[in-house]
Amino acid sequence: MGGLPPRIILDPMIVGSLPPKVQLFFYAHECGHHMVGMNENAADCWAAKVGKAQGWFSPSDMQYLVQIFQWNPGDWTHAPGPVRLQNIWACYNS
Repeated sequence: MGGLPPRIILDPMIVGSLPPKVQLFFYAHECGHHMVGMNENAADCWAAKVGKAQGWFSPSDMQYLVQIFQWNPGDWTHAPGPVRLQNIWACYNS
C-alpha cells in the first residue's frame, strides 16, 4: 500500500518545557493513537496503562497531569481537563 510510515511530531517548544513524566505521557498518548486510533480518551487510556505496566508512570506522577489539565477547557477532540483526568485515573487503576 506504500505511503509514509507512521510518525509522531511533538513541538519541542511546548513539550520540552514540561516535566519529564509528562513528556513521556504525551509521547505515549501519541503512540496510543497508532495503537487504538484517533479516539483521544482511548489514547490517554493506552498511555496510562502502558506507563503503569512499564513502571515509568506512578500514581504520584498524576500530580503533574493535574497541574496541566485541571483548568483545561478541552476542545473538539479532547474532553475538558477534569473529565480527562478522571478517565486517565480510571484507566490507570483498571
